Amino acid sequence: MPPIVEAYRSVEDLIQLRQWFYEPKTPEQRHRAVLRVNALASRATKLPHGVTMTSLLTSLQLKDKDLDSLESESTMQLAYTAALIRFVNGLLDPFQKSVHAAPLYRLAHQINLPGFFVELRHWGTHEQMALLNLLRDSCLQALNWLKLHYWDLLDLPDVPATNENEDEEEGITKFVKTNLVSYKRIRKSNLSMIYKFGDGSETGVKYWKAIKNLKLVSPLLLIRTMISSDFLIYNSPEKLSQGKGVKFNPLLIKLYRPLLDELGIEFKYQLLNLIFDMAEGSVSAIEWNQLLEWTAYLTSDITEYPDQDIKGIILDDVVGEAKGQDIKRIFIEQLVLPEVRSDPKYLKWLNSLKGFFKGSKLKLLVVNEITNENSKTLAQFSLPPSLDDIITSASEIDDLEKVEDVGAQPRKKQKLRPMFLFEPIPDWKPTPMGII
Repeated sequence: MPPIVEAYRSVEDLIQLRQWFYEPKTPEQRHRAVLRVNALASRATKLPHGVTMTSLLTSLQLKDKDLDSLESESTMQLAYTAALIRFVNGLLDPFQKSVHAAPLYRLAHQINLPGFFVELRHWGTHEQMALLNLLRDSCLQALNWLKLHYWDLLDLPDVPATNENEDEEEGITKFVKTNLVSYKRIRKSNLSMIYKFGDGSETGVKYWKAIKNLKLVSPLLLIRTMISSDFLIYNSPEKLSQGKGVKFNPLLIKLYRPLLDELGIEFKYQLLNLIFDMAEGSVSAIEWNQLLEWTAYLTSDITEYPDQDIKGIILDDVVGEAKGQDIKRIFIEQLVLPEVRSDPKYLKWLNSLKGFFKGSKLKLLVVNEITNENSKTLAQFSLPPSLDDIITSASEIDDLEKVEDVGAQPRKKQKLRPMFLFEPIPDWKPTPMGII
């Protein structure tokens, strides 16, 4: 991958621009910020969309102060309309990944962009332009949106600040949710995209910044947030009202797999154990059905690590050091299966686990467990023996298993005499009913 040329030296340059745009100490600093962006644009072929649009919208606000004629008012109306069209297109076009164009309202919803911006774009492109006062207000809202979703993400603190009405844990939880949302939004835009470490693109920087921040918080707090706040599973009232969560969505595994891989095997094992702890009734039936699928994936995924890594995380949970034994087999048989065996959906879970294994002896272990469970089920629901079976079995045992004294010749097998529930009468002749 060729190196990416950036116009600015570091993020600190952008942070200074943010201060000039949004918190100017003098009125001239906003004009200076626009000139600085023009200079940066001459150094590189492309600036981040957030920087370009902030500069363009700010320059329109600066020019809009001295209007003295209808001609200049109509000019500003056209300028605002063109700028807002470019603002919307630059945000939504990168999300058009399929052959057929997706609805812009749906794409706007994915990045939390208010829908009226899409409507303004439609008016300016296909119908009459909006009134100047509405365009001015839209320009201000666009700048506020850019600050919240671009500029404020440049220097997310390692430990989030809290206000007077918010304790420390609530502040960190909010910090975790913010970064999880950022990661989720980027991944959902293209699940097949892989962002390598050090990716210098605008999206790549946001992606790795979110992962870096999530690594800073307590694993236990991160796990609880991922489970309870509509990330790993669907459990918010809004999602449940849409029918999501009743059936597990396997795309969630693909969505969060890169994040879990970055967090490592210890985090995965801690997540697995916490889910098992929730089986005692701390989650609803809908949530547990989804979490159960996660345990199957996590179990198979942990076995993909080297034996030494697995041994390091489970050593305290098994007796001895299991020298010379199959550590992966011990992990499944002693630490995983006993946690799920009593669940009513154990057999279904085993089939899910088998699907995650890719041709290994561990898959054979799961197949044997499925066979045993099927045998137990057949034995549980098989019919009792009939009276004829009992009588025939007793007769065969009596005639065939009698043994002579030691040293005597074995007696030849006798032909079995048929047994009847009611003995036949030799001289009985059938007569029609009513005739003596």
